[in-house]
Amino acid sequence: MRKTGFIFILFFVSFSLLSEIFPQVPDQIQKYRAEPYANFKYEKESILDGNLIRTLFKNTGEIGHWPFQPSGEWPKGSGHPYLDGMTLLIGAEVTAPGNQAVIHPIEASYREEMDVDPVTGEIWGMEPIPGYSNSLFTSPAISTLRQSWPDVWPDALNLPSEFNGNFPSYFGVNSNRVAFESFFIMDDSRDGEYL
Repeated sequence: MRKTGFIFILFFVSFSLLSEIFPQVPDQIQKYRAEPYANFKYEKESILDGNLIRTLFKNTGEIGHWPFQPSGEWPKGSGHPYLDGMTLLIGAEVTAPGNQAVIHPIEASYREEMDVDPVTGEIWGMEPIPGYSNSLFTSPAISTLRQSWPDVWPDALNLPSEFNGNFPSYFGVNSNRVAFESFFIMDDSRDGEYL
C-alpha cells in the first residue's frame, strides 16, 4: 500500500513538472490568446500619405472607400482617384473537427457583401483588436502621428521596453527609412460561420 501511494505521488509530481517544462501552448501564443477579442467598435480610419499616393485606410484592412476621397489618389494632391476600394483576403483549407469535411474559409473586412449573423445581424469578418492605438484618438497608430500611439504596446508583441513611447517600425525603433507606416492587429474571432 505504501509503495502504491509513493508511486502515485511520484507520478503526480513528475506529471506536474513536465507540464511546466513542456507547456501545451507556447508563451507567445498564450499572450495573443489573452488579448481582448476584436470588435468593430474599435474600427478607426485615417489617410495613408506616403510617397506619391494618398488614400483612406482602416484598421480592418480596407484601403480606399469610394466615393469618399482620397481613394487611391495619384499623384497625391492631384484629385485623381484610381481606387474604389480593396481589402486583404485571408484563406485556408481546413478539415472541420466535427464532420471531417474540408472547408475553405475566406476572411476579409469590406464595406459591402459581408456575411452576417442570421440572428443578430452582426457583420462577420476581420475586426481590430484594441490596444494597438491611442484609444482617445480617431486614427490607427501611424508612425508620423505620435498622439495615435498607445503609451504601452501590448504584451502580445513581445517587444523590448524601449519600444514603449516609440513606434514599432518594420525596420526597428523609430526608423526613418519609410515615409509612413501604420500598425494594427485584427482577427476574425467573432465570425461564427463555421462554428
